[in-house]
Formats: sequence, C-alpha cells, structure tokens
Amino acid sequence: MASKGEPTLDRSELFDLIVHNIPVALMVVDGNGVIIEFNRVAQDITGYSRHEAIGKRCSEVLHSNLCHSNCPLFDQEASAERARISQRATIRTKDQREVPIMYTAAALVDKNGKMKGGIEMFRDISESEQLEKHRKVLISMFAHDLKAPVAIAGGFLTRLLKGKAGELNPKQEEYLKAIDKEIRRLDNYIHSFLNILKMEAGQVPLSLEPCSIDKALDEMAEGFKVQAAVKDIYLRIEVPDSMTLVLADKEQLQRVVSNLLDNAIKYAPKGSEVIIRVYETPNEVVCMIKD
Repeated sequence: MASKGEPTLDRSELFDLIVHNIPVALMVVDGNGVIIEFNRVAQDITGYSRHEAIGKRCSEVLHSNLCHSNCPLFDQEASAERARISQRATIRTKDQREVPIMYTAAALVDKNGKMKGGIEMFRDISESEQLEKHRKVLISMFAHDLKAPVAIAGGFLTRLLKGKAGELNPKQEEYLKAIDKEIRRLDNYIHSFLNILKMEAGQVPLSLEPCSIDKALDEMAEGFKVQAAVKDIYLRIEVPDSMTLVLADKEQLQRVVSNLLDNAIKYAPKGSEVIIRVYETPNEVVCMIKD
C-alpha cells in the first residue's frame, strides 16, 4: 500500500492514461510532423487505427484544409505564440467523408526554443453545426412569419388614420399615431434581425460608395434627440473638417452606430453628455461612441 504523499502512478503510466482517456481526439507528432501517438477518439473520428496512423505525417491522416497552406502547428515555429486555440477546420476521413472539427495545436519546445514536436487536439462538431443550422432556419422562418401580420396591422392602421372608418377625435388620433409608431419600430426590428441572419450567412454584401460621414451621423442622431432630451442628455458629434467622404455602406454604418448610441443613451446618467467622435489613423477611420 502506498504511503501518504507517495505517487501511485509513474510518469509513463500517467501519460498513457491521459492519452487514452482524454475525451477529445489527441495526436502527438515529432518535429517533422510524423505521428508518434494517436488516441482512441482520434481513431473514431478519422477512421484510421492507431497502427495505421503512427509513422504517417499528420497531413496524411487528417487531409485537412489547413494542412498544406496554413498549418496551425508548424507555422508557429518562428512565432512567439505557440498555440492557436479553437480553430475550425475540415478533415477527410479514411472513408472519404468530410468532417468539420474544432482544432487546437500546441508546439513542444525545449529550453533552447527549438521545436521538438507538437500536440494536436480536435473534436467533431458535425452535430453542433447541424443544430445551429436548424436553429437559424427556425428563427428566420419565425421572423418572416411575423412580417405579414405586422404589415397587415400597419395597413389597417393607416386607413384608420386617413379617416377611412370615420372621423377621429384628437385623443383617438393621438393613440393611433402612437400605435403606428410602435408598429413601424417593430417592423424595423424584424427587418434588422433578418439582415443580421443574412450577414451571418454571408448573404449581404456591403454596398460601398463615397459617403459623407458627418451627414450620415447627423441623420442618424436626429432620431435620438427626443430619447436623449427625456434624460437631459446632450448629444455631440465630432467629425474633423478635413474628413469629407469615406468609402462605406451608409445604411449598415448607421445601423451599427444607432445600436451603440441607443445603449449609450439608455445607460448614461441623467444630465450627462454622449459624444460621437470620428478620427483617422494611418489605415482606418474610427467612429467612437462615448458616454
């Protein structure tokens, strides 16, 4: 029986237990990228047995889209950063199936800074990506389904405001205008939400054209003046006189700044100031919202 404080495992046995029981695919490679260890999960994902994998280069087993152009492990040898965490990739299995994985690599470096090998870990994300795809489809369908009743309600409301169902008294007109304002706001939210889904899917290309940034910001800020006035907040826009035009998608620029400005006004103390400041660096134009 081991005495208190005495290790019950030697280092070799501990290493073997970690390699074979860790719940992700694990490969250990030497300095030439040749596999010297290959665990059970790696066998399950790739379809290669441990006997088949050991002695091969990792690129011959993974056939990843990263292997020949941007190897996350061996491209690090000249870099001070020795690990790249949670990088998505696609591998091709022994039976020629393409499998999406989340990949992590870490170089094994000696005390002189020489790379002696590396550890590569990955996990199959097929199921999670499929679930995410279904989630986005369901959300998109839900948002599209909301558009029709909102449009119909808005149409009837417009007819009421035009007196198509009889003359309105001042109070009725006031209430209906308030409802109309909120319906339009809801319609804008649905439109923005659908645009976000399209952007995530890469389906909304930016429409870049010369844009007067000061005018774009003035137009956008105009709609927030009432919201700011309720809290006695002063809105200030600072744009250099020399900055006349920028290459941008005006609509998307205003959408991003609107979201930031809305939050700034919502959480800024009463009687304070919110600043929209634009400035240039050598490579970009920066727009900052400050409360």
